[in-house]
Parts: sequence; structure tokens; C-alpha cells
Amino acid sequence: MAAYKRLYKFLDEYTGSQFIKIIQEVDPDLLDYRDYIQKRRDEEKSTTKKDYFKDILLSSYPDDIKHHLFEIFLERVGQSNSEEIKDIRTILKGDKVDIRKSIYAKALASKEIDAKLVEQTLNGLDAYPDALKLYEQALSDFNNGKNERHVLDDLRLSVETFLKKFLHNEKSLENQIALLGHYQKQKGISPETTNTFQKLIDLFGKYNNSYVKHNDKVKSNEIEFVFNLTNTFYRFLLSH
Repeated sequence: MAAYKRLYKFLDEYTGSQFIKIIQEVDPDLLDYRDYIQKRRDEEKSTTKKDYFKDILLSSYPDDIKHHLFEIFLERVGQSNSEEIKDIRTILKGDKVDIRKSIYAKALASKEIDAKLVEQTLNGLDAYPDALKLYEQALSDFNNGKNERHVLDDLRLSVETFLKKFLHNEKSLENQIALLGHYQKQKGISPETTNTFQKLIDLFGKYNNSYVKHNDKVKSNEIEFVFNLTNTFYRFLLSH
């Protein structure tokens, strides 16, 4: 099923008739499209592509035939999707796929986002699961090119959630600045660096209040900048 969910992204490009003709290359006894759909209607089964494609691929044949059918479709996908094809084949072999890799695939491809910082943030936030969950949701939405408002909102909330745990309090992001300064002073961080860091946190909160939280006026070309800013916050805090 995990492999099918990934494969369906490509199967959705086929009409029902095209899909069944490909299956008939392996199973000539499969009913033609119109007869097959009518049979499903008679049996009161769903006639949506996602459902009957799944039934044909996952419920109609033994494992060796299933794998052969998956391969037929994978070979037709194209080289531009090589990483996704590789993941599907990994799942079919019974191995696990690195979910994080697919979550921040777009971030890695971006010329503006520092891929190393993304990876360091994901690893560093393992000890802060609530903040990590919000950060991963932001990455997932960014990767899928949707919910730009939520991307920025989740990044801000991730930082706020992290600081609550990190500084052992329940204050909002805006009210963490003085406490963060006190913490960094205790750690021996220079006043100049501390002051700059506090101003960045302050601006981060104000940016979200102005363009996301209240007015929903997301500037799409600034999302990557805010991602880098968030990653820089985390890199510094988690290493100092």
C-alpha cells in the first residue's frame, strides 16, 4: 500500500482504459474497461480510478505478478523522477525509506535554502518532538508548494514551542527575548551577538504578525529567507 500511494501520483496520469490495457499485457483475461467498470457498478463498488487501480494492482494477483506490474509502470515514469522511483522500489523490497529525505526534497533543490542547515535542524530537534513536528509540517507544505501562510506560521510556532521547552517556560515568542538574552549571557555569548540574535527573534515575530498572523499577506519570494533564518536560529541555539 505504501508503494501504491507513491505510485498513484504517476498512475493518475492514465485514463482507466489506458491503465487496463497495460494490465492486459500481463493478464489478457482482464475485462475491457467498459465491462470492468460495469461489473464494479453491478457489485456496488467504487468506480473512481484510485480505488479500482488499487484493487487491480493490490488484490488481484500474487506478489510476483504485483511486483512485475509495478515495474512496468515504473519503467514508464521517466528519469526526472528517479529518486521517487528508487523509493518505491525500496519499499517493494521490504526496506524502509528515509521519510525526511522526501519531506525536504524541495528545500535541498532550492538554490536559496542551505541544505546542511535543514539537516542539522531536523537532527537537532529530535529532542524537541513538538517543535520538530511543526518544522516538518512546514517543510512538507513547502515541498508540495502549498499553504504558504501555514509554512511561515508553522515555522514561527515551531520556534516558539522550542523556546518554551528550551528555556523552561510557557511564554509567547515575543516574551522570550529578555529570557533568551539572560540565558546567552550565562553561556558567555558576547553582548553584540546576543543583541543581534534578540533583534532577529523580535523581527521574526513582527514579520509573522504583519504578513501572516493578522493580514495573511505572504510574500512568496521571502519564504526561503525565513526558512534560512529559522534554521540559523536553531543552529545557533542548539550548539550554544
